Amino acid sequence: AVIMAGCTAAKDGSGELDKEFTCQVSVTGEKEYKAELERAGDSSWRVKVTEPETAGGMELCYLSDGKVTLELEGHTMVCTRDDIPDTGAFDLITSAADMCITGKGVKTEYTADAAFIRGELRGVGFEASAENGRLKSLSIGESIKAEFSVFPAADS
Repeated sequence: AVIMAGCTAAKDGSGELDKEFTCQVSVTGEKEYKAELERAGDSSWRVKVTEPETAGGMELCYLSDGKVTLELEGHTMVCTRDDIPDTGAFDLITSAADMCITGKGVKTEYTADAAFIRGELRGVGFEASAENGRLKSLSIGESIKAEFSVFPAADS
């Protein structure tokens, strides 16, 4: 997620990813999801699930103060990040993306038009790729894969 126009890296060659963006993410693994993903500069995240239909409309917000909100069908639950399992797909994706964005705990290799980012999160390895300044994919362990795409520009 995704992850980044966001989903973009700096064009000056520094390899930095944008801190604020909105994009779409397709997640495959034990279950498949599609969601709108938004990140604020302070590492807060909003995940609005669009597929599958049974989970559509569910919204998760991972806040920079450690709180998490879950909204579904007009009901909202607030808890701390420590109160929820840290192995959920979106928790892992947003945490790994934060590591890529901040550059903490990751190693990045650059080619002429791509960046490959590797790190470890909670004892599990992950890899991300960015092309043309945009993070395109994120793989966590053997089971979670995320593909990111930028929302198309709105017609004026």
